[in-house]
Amino acid sequence: MKKQGIKKKGNRKVVVKKKLRLGRIFLALTILFTIIIIACYIYLKPIKNIIIKNNYYLTDQEIIDILKLSKYPSYFETTTKNLNKKIPKESLLKKVQVKHNLFYEIEIKVEEKIPVYYDQEQKKTVLNNKETVDKYYQVPLLRNYVPDTISDKLIDTLAKVKNNIKEKISEIEYNPNDVDEERFLLVMSDNNKVYLTLEKFLKINYYNEIMERVLVKYQNKKGILYLDEGEYFVLENS
Repeated sequence: MKKQGIKKKGNRKVVVKKKLRLGRIFLALTILFTIIIIACYIYLKPIKNIIIKNNYYLTDQEIIDILKLSKYPSYFETTTKNLNKKIPKESLLKKVQVKHNLFYEIEIKVEEKIPVYYDQEQKKTVLNNKETVDKYYQVPLLRNYVPDTISDKLIDTLAKVKNNIKEKISEIEYNPNDVDEERFLLVMSDNNKVYLTLEKFLKINYYNEIMERVLVKYQNKKGILYLDEGEYFVLENS
């Protein structure tokens, strides 16, 4: 197809015929279409591998299920903002941060809510943010009622206890006396008992070191460790 144009030559008008270069237009459109297809393919390409970090209570698979990643969605659409929107309120998962690695691998750093104890009366696990969940985790069993003003302090304090020590606490009993209304009795997994007040509760983080000295002296016999007033051990049958 030809297109006419007009040029002036002196006082005369000369008609110039121009060829419409369809071949070049078709080539440009083909290249543009190819670029769009490749870009869409790259953008929609699924995740190849998922790495979960910093989880303690939740398994990798539980986190993948919570975040709805089991079908390995688009690598580029999997962002920190999008994943945090998927976390249900009742989940132990608090928030996540996504890092995109090479070769369509993503790294997810998680922050969990901390289970502090299982409330025997409520039949629920209490978390460090005062929420409760039905599922049981490896946490101490709270045997009796604790006043609200004291239970809030207990939750905040237990959240600071080391995980390996918290796992050694089998039961917690609210056991106030005339001296301190914030006194508790802990039953440990090794069958020893510990008296503590909330003010001195974090001494329990040194339980292993304290008991190493005690067991040498008392030849591995069981007893009661008093950390509410001082630090001494009494054999249970003495």
